[in-house]
Amino acid sequence: MQTALEFWRTSGLAYKVGGDWVASSLIVGTGSGADGWFGTADDTKLPAGADLGAGPVRDAGPVSRIASVAIRGQVIGSAAAGDHLGFVAEQIGTFKCLGFTVPLTDVFELSPITGDVTIRRVV
Repeated sequence: MQTALEFWRTSGLAYKVGGDWVASSLIVGTGSGADGWFGTADDTKLPAGADLGAGPVRDAGPVSRIASVAIRGQVIGSAAAGDHLGFVAEQIGTFKCLGFTVPLTDVFELSPITGDVTIRRVV
């Protein structure tokens, strides 16, 4: 089982980590899809009408946003085979790790050693 910080209705926050980010996911307003892992191609946004306790999503417009992520250390995936981790939301502002600003596209792989941590914007 993976560790995930799940923020279903707290869009627009900035997240800061003083050390390394290890084998964990940060997801905002998205689901892991059929494979059960975050940061993979089947991740989905919350559909209009979904209610996870803070009231229903009112329309199909963007409902999840990570304003920024700043990690002082490195992003380290998991040694377990077959898993996947991610930073996932519909919108992601900026992402910095070890002082490097990551160029944000729809998908960006973060952990070249383990190959299992992805920044993913879902649409």
